[in-house]
Amino acid sequence: MVLTQPTVKSFTVPTDKVKVLSNSKIDVDGRQLIITKTAFDDLIKLSGLTKKTINHLNTTINRNAGFTLVKELMKAISQRSGQNLSLLIDPDDRQVKRIVPEGQAEMGTGISATSMQEMMEYALNSSKKAVLTDTYVSDGGTKVTMNLKWDNPVNFGLRGEEISLGKQIKWDMYGLTSVSDFAERLICTNGMTAIRPGEEVYLNGESSPAEWYKQLFEDIINPNREFLNHYHDRVLEAMNTNLSVYEYNKVKSHLSSHFPNDDNRITRYLGDERWKNEYSKRAIELDKATVKQLQNCPTPVNSWGAINCMTDLASHKYGKGVSDWSRASTQRFAGKLLNRNWDANQQITNVPEFEVIPHVN
Repeated sequence: MVLTQPTVKSFTVPTDKVKVLSNSKIDVDGRQLIITKTAFDDLIKLSGLTKKTINHLNTTINRNAGFTLVKELMKAISQRSGQNLSLLIDPDDRQVKRIVPEGQAEMGTGISATSMQEMMEYALNSSKKAVLTDTYVSDGGTKVTMNLKWDNPVNFGLRGEEISLGKQIKWDMYGLTSVSDFAERLICTNGMTAIRPGEEVYLNGESSPAEWYKQLFEDIINPNREFLNHYHDRVLEAMNTNLSVYEYNKVKSHLSSHFPNDDNRITRYLGDERWKNEYSKRAIELDKATVKQLQNCPTPVNSWGAINCMTDLASHKYGKGVSDWSRASTQRFAGKLLNRNWDANQQITNVPEFEVIPHVN
């Protein structure tokens, strides 16, 4: 296994020369540059703000209010500390992949790629059962996602369902390394992560070797029965639940944006939306409904079918132009969806109807 060296080139710029134009574009001393989602996240982190705050300002004041505040904060940081920024740019597509303080560009702030590689090689060499199933490289090689599984399938009672347990490791050259549960469904060799809420663990160079060993290796070598029971229960519930319109829209939007050339396969899983005619017949305009209203509107689309669609597309290369980041994020989305408290659980059907009688004093 080889963690490739970053392919980006570093360019130093004064902090106060960086102006945010949108979440995908910045201006540097009069020159506009395209930035990735990760680079935008880096910039927001440096400013001390949150995406939620920026979006709120853009929505409530004007569409650039949040970005203007970021610019002013960066200017203040520059005046106070004289700090410069390093823009890490991919020479091929000329996109800014990362934005970090000057001095961190070469060494990074997380565990080194060398140390990460040594630990992964230790896991693979220590047992014939440990297998690296997927490696996703993104952001010019500064972020790598790896799926490490213990190749000893477990059958937990559902027909045709066997899983291999594992861990998804997300290494970030400029951040923490996170570890979350990974389950590969052997029925069609596709996987999902984040299948237990709140179980993602963050590690860094100061974490003890014992903690690294436990999180990366011990849990998959000795499967936790509680983990298997949780997965079993969630799968059964998903199999017997349909998506709400709100959930359906979230799934369809994600798949359409990340897998634009796989429309036929998406339709095969999710259907052709003729069910929307039933709402139209009742004069219900779904595109004008609120989030709460959409959560209360059922669809005929099965939740487990939607999850299968995501894991299938994330684990196989059917269409062209799908990035590693898109595949990894879709695996995480599928896992989070599996853990969801389905909207159908909150819906009340067959409620009584009452005539509205105007109140007269």
